[in-house]
Amino acid sequence: MSRFAIRGGKPVDPGGNPFLTLGVNHADETNLKYPRNIGIRRRKYGSRESWIRDGVTADLHDRGFNTLDWTQEYVSGGWGEALDWFATKASPTGNWTPTELDPHRTGCESHAARAEDYGAALEAVLDQPWFAGWHWCENTGRGRGLKDPWDEPYRDLTDPMTEHNRRAAAAYRKDV
Repeated sequence: MSRFAIRGGKPVDPGGNPFLTLGVNHADETNLKYPRNIGIRRRKYGSRESWIRDGVTADLHDRGFNTLDWTQEYVSGGWGEALDWFATKASPTGNWTPTELDPHRTGCESHAARAEDYGAALEAVLDQPWFAGWHWCENTGRGRGLKDPWDEPYRDLTDPMTEHNRRAAAAYRKDV
């Protein structure tokens, strides 16, 4: 069994290498099982195993993420309303942007602005002594996350996000 340890106040992997956890929440295949996009899932992946290997794992690795958090989606009536409440009441300037399926979203004016916000927030905590990781909430199926509901990345968001993740991981490794 491999174990992580603390060296110099920061996590290191079982090999003793600095480990900054960069993760995504809410990646689940149910996001590609809506009537509008189930054909994409069937054509592109075919099986859950293929979606895990060729979809989510490859995408996260390519974008500089190394951790996948909680993945079980809550698919039921009322969840969208709860998210709407959170975005408009609890966090009115959250990292949201209008999309084709959610044109009423507010927060950032574009996906490029979301990427800038992501980078600024990550940069603001990267040098904190307590900082051990960064986990971002993903809601792919609703078109609010890294990809649109048709399984295509929002490049204005994902390309800069990838660079932010790589810079953060490199800076973190230098500090340990």
